[in-house]
Amino acid sequence: MDGGSIGIRIVDKNDVVLMIAIPIYGMIDRSYEEIYFGACHTQDLEEGAVEVKNFHETKLMIENILHRYSKSNPYIDQTLCALRGRVRDYIKVIYHNKMGHYRVEY
Repeated sequence: MDGGSIGIRIVDKNDVVLMIAIPIYGMIDRSYEEIYFGACHTQDLEEGAVEVKNFHETKLMIENILHRYSKSNPYIDQTLCALRGRVRDYIKVIYHNKMGHYRVEY
């Protein structure tokens, strides 16, 4: 995550990489209205990324994959918090923050 946009890389057991970019719209209401395959960052969308039309079910599938394989990864929990906004996701992010699991780079 950068300023709120989400970049995901999923690598399978055969080292095949799926890159997903989910740009953010609005810094106050923070909505995710588009999904792109083929890029991890919003600045790379023009380099062959494909927009997913009618993305609601795809977004749910991505959330389920992240939830299933997160194994309490602080950055995946942070991504789920941004995408779903469920109370349990916020609690996990607060826990990770309190435990110092997020790298702070200046």
